Amino acid sequence: MKRSIPIALASIGLAAAPFAHVCLGETHNSLNAAAAYKSSLGISTGSRAPLAVMDTTMTTSHYIVGEKPSGSLNGSNKVFTLAHSPLIGKDAVYLNGVLQARGTDYTISGAAITFTNAPFAGDLIRVIYYY
Repeated sequence: MKRSIPIALASIGLAAAPFAHVCLGETHNSLNAAAAYKSSLGISTGSRAPLAVMDTTMTTSHYIVGEKPSGSLNGSNKVFTLAHSPLIGKDAVYLNGVLQARGTDYTISGAAITFTNAPFAGDLIRVIYYY
């Protein structure tokens, strides 16, 4: 069963609609998301009405919500790997449900997330990102 949750797109650096509903752990085509958002506003998908609230990266990228990166959660490993390399600045990393600060709590290079402090066994890492 798919679960849909509202997310604040501003939390991953997007100047898009305040919230979007996405399915956990799935890849979504941003053009479909834009069409769905237009539809929710009552704008026909065939209309030429501009959707000024959408970020330009959304027309050429995909996003992942709730990805669990690979890597050992053992209290000493700091590096975890995503399935894709996020667009620069278009990521949100959560540790036990708390949004982490990019550059302070973690860095991303390619598909690798490096935490400043190693997460402990039993911690939960989830990532939202555009690629």
